[in-house]
Amino acid sequence: MYLGCASAPTAPEEPTHPTSAVAGDTTVVAVAPASKCCPKPTLWDFLGVSAALKGVAGLGRRVVNRLGSRFPGLEPGPPMTAIADPANLDSPDPSVAAAAEAKQEEDKAPQKIKAIRYLATLGCGGCYPGIEAALLAKLEDCTEEVRYEAVKALRGTAGDPCQVCKAKACCSPKVLEALDKIANDTDDQGCYKEPSPRVRRQARLAMQGCGGSAAPPEDVPTEGPTDEPDAAAGQPAEQTAAASEAEKSGAVLARVNGEEIRDTQIVAVVDRHLQQVATELPAPARSQLRQSLIRREVDRSIQQALLRQDAQRRQQLGAAGAETAGGVMPAYFVNPSVSAEEIDAYHRAHLDRFTLPADVRWESLHARFARFASRDEARQALEYVKLKALGDARLPHPPRGVERVETETYGWTDPEQVAAAPVAKALASLPVGALGHLVEDASGLYVVRVLERRPGRVIPASEAAEQIRQEIIQSRRQRTQQQRVDHLRRQSVIWTLFDEPTPAAVGATNQPPRGHETAR
Repeated sequence: MYLGCASAPTAPEEPTHPTSAVAGDTTVVAVAPASKCCPKPTLWDFLGVSAALKGVAGLGRRVVNRLGSRFPGLEPGPPMTAIADPANLDSPDPSVAAAAEAKQEEDKAPQKIKAIRYLATLGCGGCYPGIEAALLAKLEDCTEEVRYEAVKALRGTAGDPCQVCKAKACCSPKVLEALDKIANDTDDQGCYKEPSPRVRRQARLAMQGCGGSAAPPEDVPTEGPTDEPDAAAGQPAEQTAAASEAEKSGAVLARVNGEEIRDTQIVAVVDRHLQQVATELPAPARSQLRQSLIRREVDRSIQQALLRQDAQRRQQLGAAGAETAGGVMPAYFVNPSVSAEEIDAYHRAHLDRFTLPADVRWESLHARFARFASRDEARQALEYVKLKALGDARLPHPPRGVERVETETYGWTDPEQVAAAPVAKALASLPVGALGHLVEDASGLYVVRVLERRPGRVIPASEAAEQIRQEIIQSRRQRTQQQRVDHLRRQSVIWTLFDEPTPAAVGATNQPPRGHETAR
């Protein structure tokens, strides 16, 4: 009898594939086959929920198939596909094919808008001649948001209407013709061919920036050129004492060197703003706020008129004559160079704007009350999932509704920005990797876990240098423009409705008394 140790039989090795071969004078190199690896399990796989759901689903299908002989309506129909599914394009049903084609085109809108905004930063006067044609093509897009962004991009390249040099402006005759059609073309019934009011309004503003005609029709005052945000039109019940009579007649609210500023746009803008922000104010406070806003809008319109008149004088005088003409200062210049010292000083003065708060990456288990029969059922399901995640081996049978618990993973988040206060508190205090207690808000129950923490930090001036440089230049531009406006005010004759000692009487006559119109 022989004694000894027998080694366990080993599994045959997998055949290795050749990595190269020689054919004549040529060596052929083969790519090694990809290594096989198991897919990473999901959280539901780890908790065993996926296997349980597959078993329940299989049992349900068998029961339904058994009942199908007596109750055919119980048998499942064909699966519902997404509207934009490519297979629907070949559907024999024309409605399904048309819906798929339309949905696919509408889904491209965000990408189109992104491209339009980038083209607007380049303008039409550079090295890329196709930009103008691309923007013009988007003016005829079926999606309103795309047309709006295209017109807004054309307006952005045109710059301020008082700006003389516009090297990047898309203001060719072809562009102006297209904008004019959008703004003013109507069909045989008198309806605008461009159905969107905000697109028509942006087209008029773009024409104004290019120096073209942008006067709105009298019957659509809310669509005229204005820099106010888009808003729904609205009319309040009360009128201010200073402008009530002027509103009734569409009268003059101010004059700048003989140019009239009427209430057509000003009152409409103020009333829309009030409808948005002051609906809960009592009547006296609302009336006082309205009068203050009208004064502010009148002053803004006066400033725009001064700059517009100044730009027209410069164009008439020419570059050489503008420097020597009486009462007209040389064209204002903004120095684009910003020193490192200025950037550092600006960074120190606005340190709070460059300070990033501490934030976390986290995940949550969420039992929404709306998905459960009761709060107790939601709580039991979430507690079971939490214990399962902690590896508790003494778990009972899964409670009802455990599959309705949702899991979500979130990127870097400032806990103070989380709307649910209990969740925000848990994120601020939990250690990394630990599961928190069940917390509740109006929508349901949560269990959160912090995956990673990142302390707050200050963005150094070197990283934010370009942003700071642009903000400094913009501040210089605004300061220089304000100085120019102050100079023009001193050289101009300005009258406003609010200058009168008795506004009601002046509104009735709509004429300033002799001798009250003064230079400011």
